[in-house]
Amino acid sequence: MCSGLQCKPLDSFDWQTAHLPLLVCAVEVGYNYEGNGTDFWPSLSTTLGHDFGVDDRNRLSKWFAKASENYGGVTPGTSDWEQAFCHIAWPITHAVAAKDIRRPFADCLRRFRRDVTNEALKDETIVADLAKISTPVGSRRFRTWMDRPAVVAGIVRDLLGGKPLDDAGLFSKSFRDRLIEDLRNEPEIRRAVRQVETGRKTKPRNLGEKNETKNAVEVRCGEFFLRQDENGGIEFCGEMPELPKSVQRSIKPIRGRWKVRPWGFAGASPLPSDCLRSTRGYFRVSFSYVARANGETPFFTGTEDVSVDQDAKRWLESVRFPAAEMLAFPPMDPSDDTSHCFGSRTPHRGKIWVLARRGDVQSRRSEEDESYFRHIGTVDGGEILEFEADNAEVRQWLGWPPASVASEKAGPSFVWLRPSPISIDHKNQPVYTTDDELGVSVAGDQQVQLVLRKGAKEVASEMVSSVAMLSIDTKGTYELVVRQGDTEFDSFPFVIVDDKGDGFIEPDPETPWHAVLSHVDAGEIELSRKDLFNHRLNLDINGDRGIENLVAKLTLSPGEAVVAIQLARIPTRLPANHKVWDELVEQLPTSVLKSPCDLTLSVEIEGLSHDAWLLEADLQKLWWEDDEDGLPIAVSDSGPLEVRRHCVIKGVCIDEPTEGDPFLSVAIDGDGNELHFDAQVGVVGDSRLRREFLTPKRFLRQMDDIGDNAGLRSIAQRYLQLASATSSSITAEVNRIGATQTLRDWILNCVCGPNWIHKQREMSEIESANPVEIWWECQQNLVSLILPELDGDDERMLPDRLGEEQLDKFSKALPRLWWELHQSTFEVNETEPINNALQELTGDTDLYVDEDYLPKSLMQASEILCGGDLAELLIPSSSGDVLLKWPMQDTTISELASELSQWSRDELERGRGRQTWSMDELQDYLNLLLYPERLRKRPWESMLEKLLQDRPVARGGAFVAWRVQQHSRLTATSKEKRGKV
Repeated sequence: MCSGLQCKPLDSFDWQTAHLPLLVCAVEVGYNYEGNGTDFWPSLSTTLGHDFGVDDRNRLSKWFAKASENYGGVTPGTSDWEQAFCHIAWPITHAVAAKDIRRPFADCLRRFRRDVTNEALKDETIVADLAKISTPVGSRRFRTWMDRPAVVAGIVRDLLGGKPLDDAGLFSKSFRDRLIEDLRNEPEIRRAVRQVETGRKTKPRNLGEKNETKNAVEVRCGEFFLRQDENGGIEFCGEMPELPKSVQRSIKPIRGRWKVRPWGFAGASPLPSDCLRSTRGYFRVSFSYVARANGETPFFTGTEDVSVDQDAKRWLESVRFPAAEMLAFPPMDPSDDTSHCFGSRTPHRGKIWVLARRGDVQSRRSEEDESYFRHIGTVDGGEILEFEADNAEVRQWLGWPPASVASEKAGPSFVWLRPSPISIDHKNQPVYTTDDELGVSVAGDQQVQLVLRKGAKEVASEMVSSVAMLSIDTKGTYELVVRQGDTEFDSFPFVIVDDKGDGFIEPDPETPWHAVLSHVDAGEIELSRKDLFNHRLNLDINGDRGIENLVAKLTLSPGEAVVAIQLARIPTRLPANHKVWDELVEQLPTSVLKSPCDLTLSVEIEGLSHDAWLLEADLQKLWWEDDEDGLPIAVSDSGPLEVRRHCVIKGVCIDEPTEGDPFLSVAIDGDGNELHFDAQVGVVGDSRLRREFLTPKRFLRQMDDIGDNAGLRSIAQRYLQLASATSSSITAEVNRIGATQTLRDWILNCVCGPNWIHKQREMSEIESANPVEIWWECQQNLVSLILPELDGDDERMLPDRLGEEQLDKFSKALPRLWWELHQSTFEVNETEPINNALQELTGDTDLYVDEDYLPKSLMQASEILCGGDLAELLIPSSSGDVLLKWPMQDTTISELASELSQWSRDELERGRGRQTWSMDELQDYLNLLLYPERLRKRPWESMLEKLLQDRPVARGGAFVAWRVQQHSRLTATSKEKRGKV
């Protein structure tokens, strides 16, 4: 086929009459196809070595349509997916059961409960039952595939022991054998079939009571669990059985007003409405009501008065919970924050947690009972105590069988110890090498016999009480068996190959697994924050072979939300409804949730691979127009937005602006949030060029407002709005700049204290001074700077201030290094320019400066210009010496944040109020003071909360920001005074 495509183009006559083999190749690619609609053609091109352009794709679709008509093929349907991908729908539809639909099909098959041997069972009934099942993984192609009831129902029947596909007249026997064998080789489908068959064997039947069985109410059981709350305490919760989508839709209209109380107890708290919206909703409940109910008590009461359809009523009436006076749980694992109630299988050794009403256990315990117990904690309506699982009295309370009886009936407890296989053979058996070790680990006191078989022959046998490992030197197919006496409890078939001659052992050029984050419908596209919050993300962990027991760590930043999850086997998928997404979001601080910042999701597997994706925030794009009254209105692509107006002078919300007062217009998005970085400042009528702010009575050292006193959050919001706003006129712009500077000072007053603001205002003279003037004042304090020294009590008369001409000359004469303006040691090797300027100033040609004292005067002046007086307010004061020496020239904000982070670790002692700072948070703080518009997509509120607690870092960052601005001012002065010299 490849050579044919190279010889003849598809528009030649040869392909018009011989296109069937090409269509078969396309169907084969479609059969193994997994991906979004844009991935099919590259896969086909790679397989056949031919690029399929637009014309070729149209031509293939026409040939498929012709072949379907002539040879009884199928035609794609009219679903959204088939309409969107009209060309690849042909080969994938003919692929019958492409690999892409198999995972959701396995999920449906696992929970399918019909008897497929019943000849009266219709295809439509089978497909309708499958469609009602909520699957963790779904796709548009799977839903499209379900539109072919004859094929879907035929496959279900064949897999579950019903009529084969060839007997039903759907496919030939050879095709049926290949398809069913391939499906059964899929691990998910194989497990689903085994689970259905096991349930069918163990389900009791009474053939003589068909009518009674038909009318019996199917019971659906929820479960109880304990979980750790955010304060370290324990909560008692219930989890609903799986809620079908049809029931969800039926109860949706009444969900908000229907007050469901557990078991109908009047004093119980109603279930949250979200509990009946999720597939497996949960709720908190007082144990006092659980102890008063039992496992036969219907959980939902009064359903006859609820306006839902009959199927939904039957589902609600079937819900039960294993309520009892006492419940037992396994102790909560430190790596997990939940513990689910024991079901039918009960432990016989180790510790158990028993939940009972308060005081109930103490009243039941006999006085002579000295067995172990420990108080764990309390929940609403009950208390948790820890006991040994073999405590006979406790087992009697719980209704459990005696430990000895259960132990005799229970089999040994053990786990297989096996490495990741290097391959999987055609029989789906793992393949290992002669260097690998396999074995078993036994828990408990019972010994087991580990037997190694090769074919029917026993090669080795060993009694195991703890751990045993085997290394096999000979190639072949083996089976490990665990047995006790004559009973075999489990077996493990595998293949051994020689690592020297089989070519399996090669160093992996890259990690054998990788993660892929995708949208549930659109595949691998640019993802957003909303996709995360709205449960639209799938995370696939793929591998080049099956690998078991890996640990994946998911991290969301900023916010540093971290969740670790155990992967039983890869490849696997964490679907959109997996609990890991909720756990990540619940850990995010409020400041991150409320701010329109980008999020980064990182996935690390076993510390060996690291993948990251940017979840971009969807920013509202808007512009400002004037309404009929000349007032600004916000307009977006979707139409006008609500606008909230504030008086810039008073800082209060206003309905209409006052003439002469500048006002701020802020747009409101659809969720009611102010768009802080897209505001506009305007003025109605005439106004003074600069209006003064009304200063608050008191600056609060907290985030929230109290009465008329503004908290730091509202001050920062106004600051960011004004700093990033546009202006409608020059007058509005002048007022905007002045208001922004005032609010910036207010922020520093809150986080650094009033002393800092007072000192910073005193520094205003330094900010506007000519650097040479500062040096001239410093040199006058050093008597020995100018030589030769005078005899006796004579004083050299030098002017207290320099004129403009002398300032310009000394500006050019002073060393260039000094103009970089950071406190450091200066080595002055050339003093002639300064001597010339000094001699010209005094008219005395014998004067010169001392080379040892000149650096001292320069250092004194540099310290003053770099904010030495302000640095004395740093905590501790000695830490300012380090910040004064930092060079500011050509330094970025990220570099300053890195230095500030190192300074806080080196100079600041741990103590009350000290916070842990990340580089991003320190960078946000510097941007807040210097470039506030950069915080548009950053969670700035959490940074402010830390600053209120950590004054040493607040002052350190404020000082660095002051130095950046001071360096900018002095650099401009240097260029002006020194020119190009």
